[in-house]
Amino acid sequence: MKASFKFELRKDREDKDGRRVLGLRYTAKRKTTLISLNLSLHPSEWNERKKCSEVYCSEFCCYQ
Repeated sequence: MKASFKFELRKDREDKDGRRVLGLRYTAKRKTTLISLNLSLHPSEWNERKKCSEVYCSEFCCYQ
């Protein structure tokens, strides 16, 4: 069984300040689950290419 994980900034929900919820998409056996991480980011803080936040995980993104 192969499972995959992917971070994504949700585009369907946005608060009044323009911040969006960060989620973890887990896929296994062709079934997908989106888990909220209870972190809110402004879209300018999210790096779509690296799939990470420049604010919270800049050290982690350097190793990918």
